[in-house]
Amino acid sequence: MHMIFVLLFSAFLASGTPVPKPGIDPPNASSPARASVELEISGPRLIRAGQNLKFRVFLVNRSSQVIAVPSPTGGYRPSFNWTITDTTGRALPVPPLFICGTKSAPSVGDNDFIFLQPGERTQIMDVGDPSNYFLFPGKGSYRVSLALQFIPPRIWHSADGSLTFYSGISGSTMTPDKQDELLSAPTINATSNSWTMYLSD
Repeated sequence: MHMIFVLLFSAFLASGTPVPKPGIDPPNASSPARASVELEISGPRLIRAGQNLKFRVFLVNRSSQVIAVPSPTGGYRPSFNWTITDTTGRALPVPPLFICGTKSAPSVGDNDFIFLQPGERTQIMDVGDPSNYFLFPGKGSYRVSLALQFIPPRIWHSADGSLTFYSGISGSTMTPDKQDELLSAPTINATSNSWTMYLSD
């Protein structure tokens, strides 16, 4: 539970909107419905001051369609937001953080994403140590939860179909079928179960 500079996961997708031609309505992004998913976390029940917290995180596809999740070996990452509260529901204070700059989106290949069929699950890696983000006031019970978001690349069209723009897949080397799956994948917004742990002396 050391207080170190925190490197936030910040490989966000590059996005942009082309300037519409005269007489063309601003392009609209294809926005599939938000995916129905379940986020499961598990970790230690008893912790001590100074202990590193290791949590296992799994994402389950509860929807009826294929969803895309960044591969742990690829250049993309979902965004993570840990929350720790005391037994009254009050969020713990946050220490000063060092935030690194956002880097541009990498080129995209077939191995950069995992495609989950309905009912399938995958482990989300490199979620970090949630204790690095909070100051614990003392011993007692605490509740941990995690919010995860991933917005896949999008395809934009002008109203009359004369203008097309792909957002977030610059330099793609994906096979056509995988690219189609990625562009049609829904946004993922998920909040995990609450995990209770006890901080001893």
